[in-house]
Order: sequence, then C-alpha cells, then structure tokens
Amino acid sequence: MKFDNEFKEIKIRHIVVMFLIALLISIAIIVVLSINGEISNTNTNKLSLLIEFLFLAMVIFKLKPSKKSIKLLYLDFRSKLNVKEIIFIILFLKCLEIGLSNILIDIAYIIGPNFANWFVNNSSIIIDSMTDYVIIFIIVVFFAPIT
Repeated sequence: MKFDNEFKEIKIRHIVVMFLIALLISIAIIVVLSINGEISNTNTNKLSLLIEFLFLAMVIFKLKPSKKSIKLLYLDFRSKLNVKEIIFIILFLKCLEIGLSNILIDIAYIIGPNFANWFVNNSSIIIDSMTDYVIIFIIVVFFAPIT
C-alpha cells in the first residue's frame, strides 16, 4: 500500500524547530520554578511529561492524520509484521546501547575518575513518589514509542 497521499511530509527542519520550541518552553518553566526555590524530582518529571506531550501535539498537528490513514497504516504494519526480524532488531539495539554506555563511561573516566563516578551514580530519572512513578510510566509506555 502506498501512504504517500495519506500523510503529510515532515521535514527534518520542522522536527528541529518543534524540538527547539519545546526546549525553550522547558527552559522558561525551569527558570520560573527555580525562582521559587529548588526544583523537586516530581516537578522535573512533570516537566518531562509536558515536553513529551507538547512535542507529540506539534507533530500530530503537523501530520494531521485521519482515522482512515491510521487504520491503513495499522493494517499495512500487521501484514508486514515479522517477529524474527523484530527480535533481531531489539537484540541489536540492546547490544548497541550497552556498548555505547560503556564508551560513555570510558570517556567520562578519561575526563576524570571523580567525574566518572558522578556520571555513573547520578540518574536523570528519580522516582520518589507514586506520582513520579505514574508520570514516568506514561512517558516510557505511551509517549516514548509514539515519539
């Protein structure tokens, strides 16, 4: 099936502009939150959720998908589904992730052992409460695959 007529094209520059808009909004929110005091983990996670939602909304607005086009895309995906290929791709990406994380840690160690320890021990996602858990769940399960 051809989907050239069903979906509008999004150029790379449009994605970059959308990302920069989301980034500027997040920086503005961080500045406002930091004026009131220290930024909590929950606020950081809420900000991540807001950025994901904002970016996804901009992409959907740009694509303007219809029910018919999404249904055709889903049926095409189902007809071409190859479980073996999907498993190989997932394994390849996991190996790539492990290798790249080791390279990043090695580069951090070259910069300095203390920096490497800080780099390994600090996590960008910290879950302190049930609210944080729900926010991270929504980001990881729903927004990340779509984005």
